Amino acid sequence: MLDEVAPKNGFLAEELLRVVAAQLHDPMIMLSLHQEGCEPRVLAALNITDDLARHVAASVGHDLEQEQDAVPRAWFGTAPLRNGRVRIQEQSLAHNTLRYRVDARRSLALSTCGPDVQRRNGSQLSARTRAFIELMLHMLWEAESSRQRGQALAAMLNAFDIAILLLEGSGHVSFLNDRARALLTRSEGIRRSGSAILACDMETSIRLQTLVQRVLDMDDGSIEPLAPGLLLLPRQGKTALVATVTRIALGGDAAPPGIAAVCIIDPDRRSSAMAEELLRAYGLTQSESHLALQIVAGLSLTDAAARMNVSTQTARTYLKQAFWKTGTHRQADLVRCVLNGLMRIGQLV
Repeated sequence: MLDEVAPKNGFLAEELLRVVAAQLHDPMIMLSLHQEGCEPRVLAALNITDDLARHVAASVGHDLEQEQDAVPRAWFGTAPLRNGRVRIQEQSLAHNTLRYRVDARRSLALSTCGPDVQRRNGSQLSARTRAFIELMLHMLWEAESSRQRGQALAAMLNAFDIAILLLEGSGHVSFLNDRARALLTRSEGIRRSGSAILACDMETSIRLQTLVQRVLDMDDGSIEPLAPGLLLLPRQGKTALVATVTRIALGGDAAPPGIAAVCIIDPDRRSSAMAEELLRAYGLTQSESHLALQIVAGLSLTDAAARMNVSTQTARTYLKQAFWKTGTHRQADLVRCVLNGLMRIGQLV
């Protein structure tokens, strides 16, 4: 899953510190993130207490605030350890810090610290060692950026009122949004078997697996865009779930050949809130929107008027206004306008 396969950057940061500590022959080392207008954040530390790590991060942050040059990467040599602007006299500590500026407002800082008498001047480190450390910081930041993009994508997919599953390889799950995870937990129409997904009956499972594998086996270079396959997933005591399976082609030599996206709609879930927002976007009043929603739900004009506790003539007036504002002329056109205006999955109509 995106949230599961994203780089574990706490682990990466600790491994980076171990590698750099071996290069510097200095076991007291830490990594901090500094962002303009924010408190420094300690990302990882080796052989440094939490309290001392916070002091080092604050001291580095103070040094960064004082820096006026615009050099993208700068090495700070020996500097007194500060907590804010106050030197910690009793500990007589200093730090060596390599700053890697990732953009105009953020920097990564890799620091070693210890007694002043044990500090060596950072500028005396070889160019090769500094280049190595900068490369490690760059790789760590790229991993962090990738993780943040994955989190943003997962959050976006969780905002949709549909279940979304991404499958790759031989059909194993690489991502589930929250609604898909809930369906699998309840084994409602669909369930999980190891890293694969199955329907809750054998016949539908075979059709689902066949459809997913056909999508995964497609050659992106030799196929025309294909409408997603549609499948009903029966469930006990409820309306069958509506699933579509479509292909997501990924570019790049290192990318998987393709991903099968399985999107599942629960017809029993109300979509009236989304439809009402759509109608308001057309400029319908609350009464006009309410009537239009009754029509979309399948009620006749007379039944809709009765439910709204208005006369049929008043309801007819609301309907005419709804027609005019949505550019439609018949009830069937109004229904189509609302349904087609809601979020669609691929080419599902």
